[in-house]
Amino acid sequence: MDKKYLKLMMDYNKNVNENMNNIIKTLSENDWNKYFSGYYKSLHELCSHLFIGDYTWLGRFRTLKKFKILSEYYFNKNLSFHKILFENIPE
Repeated sequence: MDKKYLKLMMDYNKNVNENMNNIIKTLSENDWNKYFSGYYKSLHELCSHLFIGDYTWLGRFRTLKKFKILSEYYFNKNLSFHKILFENIPE
């Protein structure tokens, strides 16, 4: 994977996350927790999965090169894809 491609993917991820967060901020708590009949049972559950996915990838990048921001304590947590994060929308 070359640096140019990695930068493209990072920019895409950043833009998608920003757009998604702007939409989520407009939701009610009922919408946030509304039950779905799919693999993810709510937006709340889906967003937890997306966050943990990003977190996992950042952890993988730490093995390639030392990044000052990725050496912080926060990035040493062991998050499971089965864990639901964020009790409410502002979190």
